[in-house]
Amino acid sequence: MDEVTKIETRDGHTVLARLVQQCEQLNTLVASDDLTLKKIERGVRTVRELLKDCESLPAKRDREKITKQLQKIQESLYPRLHELRELDAWQRWANVGLQEELCSRVEALSKVQDPAEVVSQLRECVAAWKVAATVPDERAGELWQRFKTAHDQAYARCSTFFVQQAKERLNNLKSKEGLCERVEALAQSTDWIRTASQIIALQKQWKAVGPVPRKHASVIWKRFRSACDQFFKRRKADLSKRKEAWVENLQRKEKLCVEAETLADSKNIDASKIEFGRLKIEWKKIGPVKKVHSEVLWRRFKTAGDRLVAQELEKEEAELSDKIAQQEALCAELESMLPSQENTNCSVPDNLVESVQNVRARWQDIGTLRHRQAKTNTLRCHEAIKRLLVAFPTAFQGTALDSDETQRLMEQLCARIEGLLVDDGQAARAKLTPTELLAERWRDVMANNTIGVVSENHEMRRRAACEEVKKAQGEWGRLLTTFVEREPELSQRFKNTCNKVLKESPVRISSGKSRSKHKRSVSYK
Repeated sequence: MDEVTKIETRDGHTVLARLVQQCEQLNTLVASDDLTLKKIERGVRTVRELLKDCESLPAKRDREKITKQLQKIQESLYPRLHELRELDAWQRWANVGLQEELCSRVEALSKVQDPAEVVSQLRECVAAWKVAATVPDERAGELWQRFKTAHDQAYARCSTFFVQQAKERLNNLKSKEGLCERVEALAQSTDWIRTASQIIALQKQWKAVGPVPRKHASVIWKRFRSACDQFFKRRKADLSKRKEAWVENLQRKEKLCVEAETLADSKNIDASKIEFGRLKIEWKKIGPVKKVHSEVLWRRFKTAGDRLVAQELEKEEAELSDKIAQQEALCAELESMLPSQENTNCSVPDNLVESVQNVRARWQDIGTLRHRQAKTNTLRCHEAIKRLLVAFPTAFQGTALDSDETQRLMEQLCARIEGLLVDDGQAARAKLTPTELLAERWRDVMANNTIGVVSENHEMRRRAACEEVKKAQGEWGRLLTTFVEREPELSQRFKNTCNKVLKESPVRISSGKSRSKHKRSVSYK
């Protein structure tokens, strides 16, 4: 085979490969459902050209095969071509009426005074004209010229409106740039709730602002949207982290609820109460959980605590009832020591004083009870002791229950404190004018050669008076004044005198804290 034959054979194979490939493309076009007139016309032209190219194939068998395929494709395209050409012709004829209507609409805009309305309708008509742009060639030029003339006249009337619109859009651009700056300033915030509300409000403001110049619209919108997305993406990531923390906190709080419920069923109430206090502290240290679980968990934990408190109250009520019963038993024991009404001259019972003091000691061991019945029992106890003191006065002489001796000590303490009050000379000096008082003090200074000595002696006397009052208050508090007849009178006298001495002493300012503490521990009866 010579060189020329080889070249022809190689070129024939190239043409054959190209024809096979284009036949496949044409078969795809035939099978397509969205054929248009232009596509079919292009396909028919391609088939004609390929049929001519088939003649250059060297092999007869290949030439016949490709020709047969192309003819089959051509037979499939021709009916569709005629159908779409008829449809296009009908559409062009229909568009004539649409274009005439659009021309009339644009020509009628000469009667519309509102420039904004004119612009709006012009835009609608232009958009509709593009849809119905194809008409028969004999009418195309006429209709287009009519439409363009009416359009240009209407457009010229809106020149002032367009200038004003351009200014408004520039102002809108500045407003939106300001909104962008505000959103960008909030984009890195971690105050998620408040910042989200602010950004949503800015988004509403953005929607309220009108359009901007077309060349800036896309850029300014991307800037605003980017800043908003930046914050909300960060919030979403933070929310994911917080959800993980919520799950962990939920598990920890559920564990605390189980522990609290176990404590609520415990019999050792005191130890359970201490442990529940520790659980409350730990509960407060745990972070938040999801809202849907928060209230349920807290109610569960609080219910366990309420059950524990209810058990504690039941225990306290039981203990209180027991102590009240003990008080009533002690009252009955004291009343059993009283002589009967028929036997008023009975002798003193054996170990009466020791028995009464023993009852009082056991009464004090019970402690103070906050209950109405406890007050009644206290009055009953005091009444029983008073009746014993009246029935056997000699038996209690020299003891803490000796009311006469206690009254004598009370009167003695009152006299001691009253002796600390200023004398008549000091009272007289208190009535002097400032000038007379200064002259009196100057004479005292001259007598002692220095004012410091007088001041120091005066201060020492005041301090000594305060110390004496504190000492007397302590002694008064140790007296059993309950059964003294003159107790209210003497207590008020002692209290008033102490207050008067302390009020007159300037030392009370420096020693007020210790005195207040002492006064709280002393009960004037």
